[in-house]
Amino acid sequence: MESSADDKSAPLLAGGEPSAAAYQQMEDGGKSRGGGRASRASAPATGCMETLRTLIPSLRWLPLYDPSTQLRDDLVCGLTLGVMLIPQGMAYATLAGLSEVSGLYASMVPMVVYGFLGTSKHMSFGPFALISILVSQGLAGAGFDDGACSTKPLTKANGTPTMCPVTGVGVTCAIACAEYEQAASLMSIMAGVVHVLLCALRLDVLATVLADPVMTGFTTAAAFIIGTSQMSKFVGFKIERSLSFMEKWFSKEGLLPRLGDTHWLTLVVAVAGLVLLIVLQNLNRKYCKPPRVPIPTQLVAVVLGIVAVLVFKLDEHGVEVIGHIDGGLPRPTLPPLGNFSVLLGPAIVVAFISFIINTSIAKVCD
Repeated sequence: MESSADDKSAPLLAGGEPSAAAYQQMEDGGKSRGGGRASRASAPATGCMETLRTLIPSLRWLPLYDPSTQLRDDLVCGLTLGVMLIPQGMAYATLAGLSEVSGLYASMVPMVVYGFLGTSKHMSFGPFALISILVSQGLAGAGFDDGACSTKPLTKANGTPTMCPVTGVGVTCAIACAEYEQAASLMSIMAGVVHVLLCALRLDVLATVLADPVMTGFTTAAAFIIGTSQMSKFVGFKIERSLSFMEKWFSKEGLLPRLGDTHWLTLVVAVAGLVLLIVLQNLNRKYCKPPRVPIPTQLVAVVLGIVAVLVFKLDEHGVEVIGHIDGGLPRPTLPPLGNFSVLLGPAIVVAFISFIINTSIAKVCD
């Protein structure tokens, strides 16, 4: 807040930062007193602070933050987002072929970092479906086993269980899962480096030159792939992962030839959860428009699902549950760099797609 006109001191902006008028006043005073060296010395410092505020936008808005009027709404938003990210992060981790706990890790760090470095108040960063699919497909295309981290063995049509459908005999799932997770970590780091380069080169213009029909077709195809990839959760048996849509649906180990193996209780639970989500979302659209607080649809579905498992002992009747999740945080380590060359292409694809999507959303909302 600037000082009043009769204040003899230099006017200040909120947070103690000298305003433009203050800098002008100091410069004029320095010249009149022969203090030219002081004004010249303050100019580089001002430029450094401006550069720092550009790199860390929170330095601009944090001094202006008013807890008395803004903290309550931010706490509600943060609590809502945090609760929703628990089931969502675990679901997207399985979509990427990772263990569920990996989705929880990936939901924490981006949110904290973006809070300080982000420039859009409408964006929240973390795992989401499209990128999870791209990670899974990219790692599978590079030769990694995207089914090794599954919590349930894959069962072939003849009833023979096989823990690691790609790596085969002689490699345990624990080793294959560790290799897959290390490759996913390396791909994430590489995609982050590409993001930094895109930002440094100011290539956000890519989001404006990309045709809307291209993005619409891409997202529609991604939604279709995501939906079909989750069919195994409905029928209750694992479908061998494949980059070919026809093979996934019509091969001997695909979905349609094995519909007779459907676990009907799993199908009932899955359909009930889907119907519940659709009903709650329609209620939100009809009765809970802003400023009313919407029903947390995913949270309600998760809570009711947990209650149903506990009350009816669904896990004892063949319904697959996530099971035990290790507590605490893993020790940060760099993944092996030996797979850099084979992961470079998928990492660039992930980086470009996420960059374009997030930039487009930020520009539309802001």
